[in-house]
Order: sequence, then structure tokens, then C-alpha cells
Amino acid sequence: MASHRLEHRLGRRLSVLLTLALLLALASFPGAANAGNSQQDSGPTPTIITGRDAVSGVVRMDPHIYGRPAGQPLPTVPDVTNVNTTNQANAQNETTIAVNPLNPSVIVGGVNDYRPAGNNDVNCGFVRSSDGGLTWSSGILMGITRGNGGPFTYDAAGDPSVYYGADGTAYFACLGFDRSFARSALLLEKSTDGGVTWSTPTAIVQSNTINLFHDKEMLTIDTNPASPFFGRLYVEWAEFLNSLTTAQEVISFSSDGGATWSTPAVLSGSRTTVEGASPAVGPDGTVYASWCFSSQFCESNVASTIFVNKSTDGGVSWSAAVAAANFTGISSPLPGNLFRTNSFPTAAVNPVNGHVYIAFADSASGNADIKFARSTDGGVTWGAPIQVNSRRQDDQFFQWMRVAPNGLIWVCYYDQSWNTTNWLDMSCSRSNTGTSFSRAIRVTTQSSNPANDGFGGAFIGDYTGLGIGSNNVPHALWTDTRTGNADAFTFNR
Repeated sequence: MASHRLEHRLGRRLSVLLTLALLLALASFPGAANAGNSQQDSGPTPTIITGRDAVSGVVRMDPHIYGRPAGQPLPTVPDVTNVNTTNQANAQNETTIAVNPLNPSVIVGGVNDYRPAGNNDVNCGFVRSSDGGLTWSSGILMGITRGNGGPFTYDAAGDPSVYYGADGTAYFACLGFDRSFARSALLLEKSTDGGVTWSTPTAIVQSNTINLFHDKEMLTIDTNPASPFFGRLYVEWAEFLNSLTTAQEVISFSSDGGATWSTPAVLSGSRTTVEGASPAVGPDGTVYASWCFSSQFCESNVASTIFVNKSTDGGVSWSAAVAAANFTGISSPLPGNLFRTNSFPTAAVNPVNGHVYIAFADSASGNADIKFARSTDGGVTWGAPIQVNSRRQDDQFFQWMRVAPNGLIWVCYYDQSWNTTNWLDMSCSRSNTGTSFSRAIRVTTQSSNPANDGFGGAFIGDYTGLGIGSNNVPHALWTDTRTGNADAFTFNR
């Protein structure tokens, strides 16, 4: 889940049941005076199941306990504390996180969670903190997969997306699916107590055919009381069609807290090789939906385009797609690594001035860099992309972006420039203006070896997470393997 998009098509577009071998910081916090100044400048081998589903990126694995790797001494250790939010012997990856707007001490995140459960497969897992991220508890969402309570009985679940409503309700969108791809659904649960308890899941959309597979949904909510569509939920995702050989980007909305949903609107027009949903809502209620188009579903080193649609009537009707950025997709896997990657965008809207932003990974320079583009006219025209990361000679990827209530732009991403191998660190960069970014700030206190991801180094998830509260403090959530398996880590200052 966050799907494998059919192994980069035709040459690898075999049966969806084909078995594939798995061979394969913060110098200052928000409001810092120089935030807009540009300064660019092995563990044991895990037990794996030698099979990966052609579409679903939530791969199979054997639950196993692995030893702690020796680690790697590094010259620079940031002035932050890293916290393991999951602390499980099994893998967690593909992270998402949101902060309660009424109480920034209450934080909820989501993960693909492989801890033992009734379905003996992956589930949507949650993490929660009620003390600003100092301590965490975790669990899985019930009622989605077989053996875990009902009403739904899917084989597996994942692709988590968490977002807070203005009233302090946390919403969690999750993909449920069968390993045969005969059934799939996007499901929603919510929590009014900061993730302590979760509602019975309800369906956003369901399918009982291999010719319509729902994948990689992303959720956003209109949280501005002045908006005419205040409280409306939006979910954007890809629909894989024609026995999973093509895909279109769609979006749906709910005006009753997720109880009912509109008929999905198609955003991508005639383009049939798209993926990478990221919706965002502006302060006036305008909704922006971003996604990626390339011949290889934005999972390969080929010419790619980020498109953006917008709706000014609460998602009822949508503009034609506008090309916001043309770029070169990053290699999957990156040189020196085995895990798959993508160039999917993340979108955000500045709540202060309404500027629209996209961030994505680009390999035009010969390696993976994080790029940022902005529109100051409501997504009609877009400026030339600028670089976010500081070092150009190393790989940076899997960015996530949020804009704080004070208008400060944050982008956090995996960064391989903090170590001499191809191990993983997280960096964050910030901007006051959207015209330049601060020097990258490392937020990991040690690098982690992706070989310890629980999948032979082949799967660390397809994205990371970033949330910001009303106190303007960012909270990144990422997949980290320093414990010898993949856990969801965050940082505190």
C-alpha cells in the first residue's frame, strides 16, 4: 500500500498475484530570526517472506525480533532528543502525524503496523501522546481486518492518514484490502479523546473487483471557522483500473463528519499513469489537490509533472489540472540502497497569506533533492522550484510539509548527507517567505541502517509525516531502524 504501482509497468506488469523476490537539530524553533535566510551549500538479516504484492505496498513479513545494530559514530549530534513512539519487535513504517489544534500537547500519529494481530498481517496502527511528544503509547485500529472485531474483514490494512478537525476530533483514514486485490476500501475512524479510543470504522468507498483498486489515500479538513465549508473532510486517492494497469486520481468530500461521502470526482482527466495524493485547504475554503504524473507512475527516474486542481465550492466542482512543476523523478531504489522510493508531492497552503505550496523529490541534478514551488495567485501560475536541502551531492527524499499558524513553512525529509554510508537521517528546513530555506537541521541523533527495516532493506514505507500545533512547534514522525527493526520515531527539543 502506497502501492508498488505494478513494478513500473509493462516490463514488470505481470499478474497482480506475481510473487516478487525481495532482493532487493533544530538551531531555533518557529519564529527564528534567520528562518528565511538561504544557506545552500549492519545489523542482522531479518526473516522475510519472499513475496511482494504487485500493487499493495504493505508487504508481507514474518514477525521477528532482531538484535540491535552497532550503529555508526557521527561527527554532529543535534541538540534534540529522539523518541521511539512504537517500541515494537515488529516493523512500523509509512508515518503520518497531527496535533490537536485545541491542545498542542495532544498528538496522534498513524503507521503501517506489523505487530501480531488477529489477521496475521499488517494493520493501520496509531501512536498517541498527551504530553507534547515526550511519552507515547500505541495500538492498532480495530474493526478493519479479519480477526480484529469487524464490521470489516479485509486481509490487511495500511496507508494511514491522520488529520485533526477544529473541534479536537482526530480522523484516521485507512486502506483495507485483500491480498488477492478482489476487495479494497477506504475506511475512516475518529477519536474524540486524543487517540485513547477510536470509533467503529465507516466506509468512504468500497470495491469488490480487481478492476477498481483504491490506493494511497490522503486526508485533509477545512478547519477555518470563516470558511463557507468549515468542517468539511476531503480524501484524495488513486483508483487503479483495468486489472490494475492504469490509474486515475480522484477526490471525495464529507460534510457530516465522515458519515457520508460524495461521488468521487476525477482530477487527472485522460492521464492514466498517476499517483501521489496530497490535498490541502486554504484559509478561504478553497481546496487544492496535488498529484504526480509520469510514464512510470512517479516511481522512476523519468520526466514527471506535478499537477494541481482546485475547487472553490467545497469540492463539488474542480478546475482543470494546472502543471505546477516539471522535473525528473528520483531513482527507485536510490543508488546504494534497496528500498523503493517515489517522487510524490506534498501540498500545503499558508494560513496567513493563502499562498499555495508543493514540495517533491527531484533528480535533475543527478541525485535526489527536495524542491519547493509556490503559487501566489491561488494555483493559477507557479514560480520556478527552489531547492530545500542544503547539500546537493547526497540524496534527500520522502519529504513532508506543513505550514505553522504563524505562516512559517516547515519541510522535513530523509537526508543521507549526515553519514558516510547510505544510511538514514531526518532533516528539517524552514522558510519565512517561501523564497529561500534555512540550512538543513538534523533532527536524528544517530543514523539508522535501512537493512534492518524488517524487509531485507527493501521497504521503509512510502512517506514520512509532519504535524504542527497551535504553538507553531513541528513534530516529525519517520521510520527509524536504530533498534534493529523499523520503529516510528519523533524528536523533541
